[in-house]
Amino acid sequence: MRIRKWFMLMIACIRFFLAVILLVCNLVICSSIVFLLLPLPRFFGLGQQWFSGVQKKLQRLHSANIAWILLHISGVRFSVNTSDSFLDQGRYIMVVNHQSGVDILVLLALLPRDLPLLKFFLKKSLAYIPFLGWFCYVMGYLFVDRVPSHATLSDAKRILCLQRARLSMQCKSALESPTTLVLFVEGTRFSPQNKPGLYQHVLQPQSTGLALALEQAPVDCQGVIDTTIFYAQTNQVTPWTLLSGLCKTIHIDMHTHACKEFYAQDILKKKSKKRKLSEWLQAIWLQKDAYLAARYTALFRLEKKTKV
Repeated sequence: MRIRKWFMLMIACIRFFLAVILLVCNLVICSSIVFLLLPLPRFFGLGQQWFSGVQKKLQRLHSANIAWILLHISGVRFSVNTSDSFLDQGRYIMVVNHQSGVDILVLLALLPRDLPLLKFFLKKSLAYIPFLGWFCYVMGYLFVDRVPSHATLSDAKRILCLQRARLSMQCKSALESPTTLVLFVEGTRFSPQNKPGLYQHVLQPQSTGLALALEQAPVDCQGVIDTTIFYAQTNQVTPWTLLSGLCKTIHIDMHTHACKEFYAQDILKKKSKKRKLSEWLQAIWLQKDAYLAARYTALFRLEKKTKV
């Protein structure tokens, strides 16, 4: 029994280190390609449309490699459940529950290929990581500052005001071309220690980032995609558990909502609109929590039956 455990641990370690090496190589290669191609529009008079096409192809390559690594190295099985069809030339806003530090990796790997270019809202600290920060910046991801804990109330308001103006302009620029803006509206990843009493498996959603995106959404925006990530394991998912193969299965559930009443509206300036959006988002999150609760209940029963 002990020999079997050591053998399984050794296999998990091999999977983990091989997956990490391949993921790093994938990132370095894709970042280097971007670095080499970036000056070409200036020298050869190529337009933004050409560079947007390059961004899209690079993200597809990056994502396909991640999916291959998760499937064939880490041994993860995954499924995407959606009845929606997506437009490759569409404009979407996506809201996602934040379960783990590997959520972005999973979304890049598993989301349907017919979705337009994904652009994530990320912590600004990630911008300073070699290769990763460069790749995210050139791909047009949006970076969000955290207000320093020592900042005064007036300084915090000023920082937030400036940041909202900057993000609003970036959302407008991003949605001028086929894009999927991806927001983790909970602001931080879920853990049993920081969950509020209203929910079991998600955190309280914040509507400000979504409001900024919706304010800049064109009238032909295809909608808001409510996306739920479910990792089929009872413990908290980490890079180790995912890449070593200890997390066996990942499910993604997707539903699109029109939300046309919020497009091109001054949501943050109109209290009634902001309240309506917050109520809508909270209702979506209650459904998401119920969905995850049902999934975890079925998982617990399966584990219990297996042990018996």
